[in-house]
Amino acid sequence: MNLPSAARCEGKNALAADLGVRLNELLGRTVSTDRPWLAWPTTWKGLQESDDHLLLREYLTSPLIHKEKVEEVRRQFIKAARAKDIVKEGVAIFLEGGTSDEWMLYSSDCNKAAFRQESFFQYLIGINEPDLHAAYILASEEILLFTPKVPNDALRFVGPPKDPAFYSSRYAVTDVFQVKEPKEVEEELRRRGIHTLHVLKGVNSDSGRPVRPPKALSSFTSFSVDDASLYEILVDCRVRKGGDFNGYATDITFTYPASGSFTAPQRAIYEAVLEAQRAVIERMRPGAEWTELHRLAERTVLQHLKVRRDRKG
Repeated sequence: MNLPSAARCEGKNALAADLGVRLNELLGRTVSTDRPWLAWPTTWKGLQESDDHLLLREYLTSPLIHKEKVEEVRRQFIKAARAKDIVKEGVAIFLEGGTSDEWMLYSSDCNKAAFRQESFFQYLIGINEPDLHAAYILASEEILLFTPKVPNDALRFVGPPKDPAFYSSRYAVTDVFQVKEPKEVEEELRRRGIHTLHVLKGVNSDSGRPVRPPKALSSFTSFSVDDASLYEILVDCRVRKGGDFNGYATDITFTYPASGSFTAPQRAIYEAVLEAQRAVIERMRPGAEWTELHRLAERTVLQHLKVRRDRKG
């Protein structure tokens, strides 16, 4: 039985909400439990088969949750764009993803690494596929996705292209177009009344590496191009520090003081954690239980805190 689209949407939203509720309940139990790690599995197999791990895995790999996170990211971006006064009628941002001829890591005729999307494109569009372009019409908050049209003689090797409905439902894009050349992108944007494009251009202040405007831009003749605003907006939104999953960072951790120099309490805590880390590394060996190593780290930190307390009297 085919359900109406509204009913399918409500059902998907309910599934995503249920996953979120169950995960929050798990986190709540963990926070409220004294030393919850003592009850955690101590083997890799046990961890993988535990209900908590299966729930977390289901949450992290859910297309529904991914779609929710992408929409949340876009709301943050639009808020930042409004603050910079670039959200106007006839204005869009234009993004170019990574390409299929740029992700070969080694000089080989047969070995390709797993594709990893360009970071800004991944952050705002959320699709990890090569050769994509996207336009974000700011006033209406519409996302137009442009996918490459696969030649008929290549279908036997790459398979049929994904249906536009796949991208619309999974990644919250408004419309999907298969195109052979950039001129088709330009024609669609003109048809929608776009006259100004904001594109990425800038230099990473840490690495010194440049971000250049989309290559497809050289084929456009109809638009006013602004390359001075978008980079600074997205840099403030997109932070990539720490481990990541699905292209999004999981946490931000710093090991140096914001002031640039340690106070006495900061130094004491830093040295306690550093010694705990070194103690665990020294004790690590095949067969050592995670809980044993965790307790070792706790004892080391507590010894430091006790010494500090005794010094203060």
